[in-house]
Amino acid sequence: MLFRSLQKAFVRLDMYDYFLAKEYFQKSLKDKTAGAAYGLSIIFSTKDNPFYNLDSARVYILLSDSTFGKSTEKQKLYYGKFGVLDLSIQVLKGAICQKAFDAASANPALDVLNKYIVDYSFCGEVAHATDLRNAAAYKLARKLNTSKAYNQFIETYPEAKEVRDAQSRFDERMYAEITATRTLDSYESFIQQYPRSMYRPLAEKMIYELAVTDKTVDRYYTFIKSHPGNRYIKDAWREIYRLSMKNYTEQSLNNFKERFPDYPFKSELEEDYKLQAAFLLPFNKGELWGYIDEEGNEMLRTQYTEITLFSEGIAAVSKNGKYGYIAKSGKEVIPFAYEEAEPFANNAAVVKKNGKYGLINHSNEFVIPAEYDD
Repeated sequence: MLFRSLQKAFVRLDMYDYFLAKEYFQKSLKDKTAGAAYGLSIIFSTKDNPFYNLDSARVYILLSDSTFGKSTEKQKLYYGKFGVLDLSIQVLKGAICQKAFDAASANPALDVLNKYIVDYSFCGEVAHATDLRNAAAYKLARKLNTSKAYNQFIETYPEAKEVRDAQSRFDERMYAEITATRTLDSYESFIQQYPRSMYRPLAEKMIYELAVTDKTVDRYYTFIKSHPGNRYIKDAWREIYRLSMKNYTEQSLNNFKERFPDYPFKSELEEDYKLQAAFLLPFNKGELWGYIDEEGNEMLRTQYTEITLFSEGIAAVSKNGKYGYIAKSGKEVIPFAYEEAEPFANNAAVVKKNGKYGLINHSNEFVIPAEYDD
């Protein structure tokens, strides 16, 4: 009776009589599970009938697949008369997978793709669906554009190809959110919370700039003591040296050494000490000028078109059509930004800029604006 019901079901199925075929398959399902479930999966996966439902088709094809292997050889031979074979089951399973994937990818919403990945985990399209799901999830994170959204994406989908970009955006948003007030405390808090962040150098730079706003020796020294791990410590020391040595005299150098015994560039300091005690004289090779010491040793190579004697530890020199000031080490202490420049006297020097004359100090600040004809 049950075999006849299964036979009738496939006959009605061949006639596209889905109503009676479904009824006969369901009657045979308990005892002839593999064949009946296969027939039901065909009905539910065929679009041109009112029973079309891929989730139901999935349930029945998996049931057919799992029970067919347990069937006796006699049962398999009987099922084979209706085309129910291991190969046909696998082909139908693949077709159902493809149809479900096409439906999910046509509407690539996060919940739709997640459901497909869970329900159709046996399908070959799961890897592609996973990529689509990850892309949809990342699109949502990008829309929210918060550190919380990016972190949630990273933790939920750690294998997604978008994780590297998400991590970069997480770092950027976290930095922006924590330092939104742009205060010294906010940048210090960021470094404390995220010491390995790629934005740490930027936070350290902002700490440096905010800590030394008035650019005094005391401010720079306080910064050095308060932020010993900051990468701009060396810059702060250089500024302390520059401010302390405005007139580049031997006395200034001795005072500096006494006040800052912890200065890290001691070898340079000793070299400067020797240079400050030296008397340098101009000399030329062709059209270019440099400096020699009293023994005739070349101290600064010929590279300037015009030079002056050293005064207050620095000299006005010209290069590439512009004037600036150098120390006896050859280091540029005032940029080459002037059309003319005279030697320093009484902590000031006359310079010409934009066709007008003014007076600058050792910090390259105008004490008399450049607005005079002479």
